Amino acid sequence: MASGRWTVLSALIAFVHALTAQELKPIIRIEGVKEELRRNIQAHLSLLNEDCTSPNWRLKDAMTSSESEIRQALRALGYYRPSIRSKFQFTPPCWQAEFTIESGVRVMLAQVDVQVLGEAANDPEFQALLAQLPLKSSDPLDHGRYEDLKSRLTNLAEQRGFFDARLVKHELIVDPSQNLAWIRLHLDSGRRYTIGKIDLLQEVLNPEFVRRYFPFEPGDPYTSTQLTKTYQILADSGYFEDVEVRALRDQLADFQIPIRIRLLARKRHFFKAGAGFDTNTGPRVLLGYENRRLNPYGHRLDLQARFSPVRSELNGQYVIPWQKPAEETLSFQTGYLHEETDTLRTDSAALGARFLHLRRTIQETLGLDLRYESSRFHDADVQGVLLLIPSVQWGYVKADDRLRPKRGFKSDISLKGGVSLLGNPVRFFQAQGYVKGVYQFPWLGRVLSRLEAGATFTDHFVNLPASFRFLAGGDTSLRGYGYKRLGPKNRKGEVVGGRYLGVASLEYEQLFLRNWGASLFVDAGNAFMTWDEPIQVGAGLGIRWYSPVGPLRLDLAVPVTKARFELRVHVSMGAEL
Repeated sequence: MASGRWTVLSALIAFVHALTAQELKPIIRIEGVKEELRRNIQAHLSLLNEDCTSPNWRLKDAMTSSESEIRQALRALGYYRPSIRSKFQFTPPCWQAEFTIESGVRVMLAQVDVQVLGEAANDPEFQALLAQLPLKSSDPLDHGRYEDLKSRLTNLAEQRGFFDARLVKHELIVDPSQNLAWIRLHLDSGRRYTIGKIDLLQEVLNPEFVRRYFPFEPGDPYTSTQLTKTYQILADSGYFEDVEVRALRDQLADFQIPIRIRLLARKRHFFKAGAGFDTNTGPRVLLGYENRRLNPYGHRLDLQARFSPVRSELNGQYVIPWQKPAEETLSFQTGYLHEETDTLRTDSAALGARFLHLRRTIQETLGLDLRYESSRFHDADVQGVLLLIPSVQWGYVKADDRLRPKRGFKSDISLKGGVSLLGNPVRFFQAQGYVKGVYQFPWLGRVLSRLEAGATFTDHFVNLPASFRFLAGGDTSLRGYGYKRLGPKNRKGEVVGGRYLGVASLEYEQLFLRNWGASLFVDAGNAFMTWDEPIQVGAGLGIRWYSPVGPLRLDLAVPVTKARFELRVHVSMGAEL
C-alpha cells in the first residue's frame, strides 16, 4: 500500500517537473547588430527551435551550425565579412546562448545591368519597369531584392503573353575584398502570343450577345489582365451563377493561346421580400420580382414595391443591354410615388427612358421623363402639373471597399430641366451636386466628409411641384432634425421648400471592436430661398455595426441652433459609398 502511494507521488512530481521545464524558455542573446539584421538572423537560426528539454546532442549540433547560419543570414543582406563570437552555457534550470556580432562593411552595387531583348523591348509595361528599377548602382546589396527583380521580369513576361521568355543571363557577382557587387539580368522575351480560338460554353443566351462582353477578340495580344477583367465583367453581368475563364497553356500553337469560357446561368426568375426601418420613413416593406433574361439577348424586367408610413412607391423597369452591354444599357421606367411628411403630401406618376454609358471612369446617364405630380404643402391648394423633364447625371465612385471603405470618394452631379404641358404653368432648370469622401488613419479611425448643394432657376416658383423643391433634415441630410422639416416657410410658419440647398457634414469614427465603431459628427446647412438665410446645425454621437449585409448606423443628435434641447434618434443602413 505504501509503495503504491510513493509511486503515485513520484509520478506526480515527475509530471510537475516536466510541466515546469516546458514552461521555461532558454535565453538567446544576439548583440551588436541592428533590428533588420537581428530579424534575419532569427529567421535562419535553428537553435531558436530548441527548448529546455532538448537533448544535449541536438543542442550541440544546433550550436555548431549557428555560425554558418548567422553568416548566411548576414550575407543575404550584403554583409560578407562579419566577426562572430559565441558563448554557450547551461545554468539550471535551462541553457543560455550569446552571440556577439560585428557585421563589417556592407557590399554595395557597382553596376546593375538589366536588359530586355526581343519583342518585349518595345512593350510599354517592360519599358516602365526598366525606367523604375527597384535596384540601381550604389544601392546596398540585398539578395532578396535581387531575387524579387528576377521574379518580376519573368512574371511580367508571363502576364504579357511572352510564354517563351527566358533569362539568358542572370548573374550576381560579389567581390568581398572590394565590398562591391555586379548584377546582370538579360531577358530574351521571344515572340508574343496572341488570343487564339475562344471556346464559349453556355446554353441560355445568344453566343454573339455574350461575346459582346469580352474585352478582347481572336488575334489580340494576350494579357492575363484581360482574362481577369473578363471574369469580373461576366460575374457582374447578373446572368451567371458561376464563371470560369481559362487560358489553355497546354494547347499553345502557332504563337496563339486558346481561351475557354464556361458559364453557369443563374435562375431566370427571382422573387424577393424584405423589411426594414429607418427614422426617415419608419418601418418599411419591400416586395420585388426580377426576370433576369426575358429573351436570349439579355433583356431584363424588374418590378418593385416599397411601403412605409411616409413614402410608398411602385416601380417597373425594362432593361435592354446595348452595344457594349457591360457599359451601356437602355431602360424604360414607369412608377407611382406617394409621400406624406409633416411638411408636404405628394402623389406622382412617371414614364421615362434612360441611357446609361461610361465615359472612361465616369458613369453618364441621359434621361427623359413625362411626369404628372399632384402636391400640397399643409393646407395650401393642391397643385397638379404634367411635366416633360430631360436630364443628365454624372457619377463617379472610387473605393477599396464599397461597404466598408478605408479610402474612397463618391461624387454625383445632375442637371435637369422641365416645362409644364398641362396644369399650372412652370419652367425650371435645376443643378445638384453631391460629394462624399472617406479616409482611414493607421489607428483605425476614419474621417467621413459630405457636401451637398443644389440650385433651382424658375419663372414660377409657386407652381413648382414639391418633389423639385429643396428640403433638408433627416438621416442622410441634417441629423438632429426631422425628415424634410427644414426649409423656407410661408407666412403661417409652415415649411414650403426652397430654391437652393446647402448641406455639409464632418464625422470621425473610431473602430473599437472588429465590427463595431463609435462616431462623433456635426452637420450644417439648410434649404434656402436666398443664400443669406440662417444655417441650421446638428451634432451628436453614434454607434456603428458592420453587419455582413452592410453597416447599420444608430445616431443620437441634437439641433445645436435651437434654443430648446431636443434629442432625436436616427437609424439607417446602407453602403458608405
